[in-house]
Order: sequence, then C-alpha cells, then structure tokens
Amino acid sequence: MARTTMSPTSTPSGATAKLGMADAMRSVLAAGTNPYADSRQMIQDALSTLMGAGTAAGAIRATP
Repeated sequence: MARTTMSPTSTPSGATAKLGMADAMRSVLAAGTNPYADSRQMIQDALSTLMGAGTAAGAIRATP
C-alpha cells in the first residue's frame, strides 16, 4: 500500500468535511430554531409512504 504524505498545513478530506459540517451545525444552532422540530412528522410520512407501497405491492398486509 502506498503511503501518502501531507504538508503540516494540509488536512485530509475527511477532516475538512467534518470541519464544514461543524460550521454548518453552528450556523443552525445560532439561528435559535430547533433543527429537529419536524423530524417526527417527516419520519411518519416516510413510513406511511413505504407501508403504502408495500401494501400495494402485496409484500405486506394492511392492518385493520
């Protein structure tokens, strides 16, 4: 396996991505809103869509 070297000022792409995500999260939190406020409804909608498709395809049974 080839070994790569980096200069002391460079960062691996994974670290750069993590720093970008941290900056984005700080921005969301600084806005003062709850980033998870709609999570429950979004999950319920996604599950309903999947359950409907599974029922329509006959892969699962609908409950009364």
